[in-house]
Amino acid sequence: MGSPDEGALHAVILSENEQHRIRSMLLAQQARVSNLICDDCGGDIPEQRRAVVPGCQYCVSCQPSHEGVTRVKMLTKML
Repeated sequence: MGSPDEGALHAVILSENEQHRIRSMLLAQQARVSNLICDDCGGDIPEQRRAVVPGCQYCVSCQPSHEGVTRVKMLTKML
C-alpha cells in the first residue's frame, strides 16, 4: 500500500478528473438544442425553461425522475 501522501495525491487526481468530466458533460449539454416537447410525457417545454436550461429534454415535472438516474450512472462510473 502507498504512503498517505500518495493516497492524497491519488484523491486529488481523481477529483480533478471528475471535475473535468463534469465540465465536459455540462458543455455538451449546453451545445444541444432543447426539446420543444418532453421526451417522457409529451407535454410542451416552455420557452423560458428552454432558455434557462440549454439542452433540456424533459419538462419540469418529469426532470426529477431523470436526475436520480443520472446520479446513479455517475456514481457507477466513479466506482
